[in-house]
Amino acid sequence: MVLSTQLAYAWLSVAFPALRSSTLGLLFLLNVVGVSPPARAALIVVIASCEEVLFRGLLPGSTRAAHQALRVPLAQEFRGLVLWSVVYALTTVPLKSPLLVLCAFVCGALWGTLRLATGSILVPILAHVAWDLGVLVIWPLT
Repeated sequence: MVLSTQLAYAWLSVAFPALRSSTLGLLFLLNVVGVSPPARAALIVVIASCEEVLFRGLLPGSTRAAHQALRVPLAQEFRGLVLWSVVYALTTVPLKSPLLVLCAFVCGALWGTLRLATGSILVPILAHVAWDLGVLVIWPLT
C-alpha cells in the first residue's frame, strides 16, 4: 500500500499540480512540532490501533473465527463497510482537508475489507500502522 501510494502520488502530482500543495498542507496539519520521529512513530502505532478497533472492530460479518480461510465479503457486509468508511472519513472533516477525507475513505475501505476477509482485527491494525509509518515517517510523500 505504501508503494502504491508513492507511485500514485508521483503520477497524480504531475497530472494535478495542486495535489502537491494540498499534500504539504495535510502533512503540516499532521506534523506534531517538537516530537521526535520515534515518539511520532509510537503515537502512530497507538492511534492507528485505536482507530481500527473503533471503526473496523465491529463491522457486521467480521466476528467470525479468525482461523477460517480467507473469503470474499458478502454484499451486505460491503454495505456496512461503506457506511463505516464514510463515518471514518467524516471524522477528518474538521481538519478542512478534502485530500485527508478522501484518503481516510479509501484507506478505511481497504482496511475494512481486510477485516472482513480475514476475520481478524490484527490484520487491518498492522496494515494501517505500516501504511501510516510508511507515508508519514519512513518515506514521506514530499
